[in-house]
Amino acid sequence: MLTTVQHRIELKLMQTDPDEPPLAREEARRLLEAIQEGGRLLDAQLSRDEITRSFLDVDPQPVELSDKMEAHLSRAGMDGTVETDLAAAPTQVDDERFGESLLVLVDSLVERAEDEQSIVTCRWQGDDVAVSIGARPPVEPRHALQERLNQPASIRDPGLDVPLAQAMIEAQDGDVLVHRTADGAVGLRCVFPALEASTPTRSRG
Repeated sequence: MLTTVQHRIELKLMQTDPDEPPLAREEARRLLEAIQEGGRLLDAQLSRDEITRSFLDVDPQPVELSDKMEAHLSRAGMDGTVETDLAAAPTQVDDERFGESLLVLVDSLVERAEDEQSIVTCRWQGDDVAVSIGARPPVEPRHALQERLNQPASIRDPGLDVPLAQAMIEAQDGDVLVHRTADGAVGLRCVFPALEASTPTRSRG
């Protein structure tokens, strides 16, 4: 991966003895510039789906999504600050990759919240499982959230951002949409195919 090669060369440059360099500094700089340019070209040419499928391993497995969401929020220390309303929701995701994406999307709203209450819900209705991430009152308008989703994903940043988290979810047959609930919460909605069609009534708060 270009980012990994880039980081290794940068580390080697920091460790280089000026008297006996294992890699000439000028040569290393040229390599870094070529790698950075290659990354820019890949970012411009590859779609989010192509970036995710080419550079990130995704292995979806059957899961009970609400249980996984509780576990990921708890490990991140968000279970005490985020209001949850999670119903049974069997679907198929890569648990680790889904958890990374979930936390990025939640954090993208939590970091902008002050007096707002961050909310995460999980519902299983018909053929779909829907995870809603929002804030009440809204942290930002719908068009601003949509602009963030419309940004191209980048492989040059080793960390996940909102567009790359969106790409990760799309690679697991999910969709990410901007939505507004009836009670005024505005946020993001992740929709996955359910393992079977149903509308369960069990709910956990």
